Amino acid sequence: MIITTVHGTKFKVDLENKTWERIDKTGDSGNLRDESGTFIESSDPAVGQPFILKCPPRIEAATGRMIITSPVTEIEE
Repeated sequence: MIITTVHGTKFKVDLENKTWERIDKTGDSGNLRDESGTFIESSDPAVGQPFILKCPPRIEAATGRMIITSPVTEIEE
């Protein structure tokens, strides 16, 4: 599925394989350490709500990493 946010950023998300990729970003998009990866769990994508991905940690001492988007404006299957 493709999720578009208020800022125009687009994420390609595969809920079955638990992968994500930022496929388009704008000047309003925040910085991410990675442009793609895997996730452990996610919120249910819903228009008007941020989309949240809980990802594996990037460093050994951490328990995980969260990616929280701006509110979603469109969901394409």
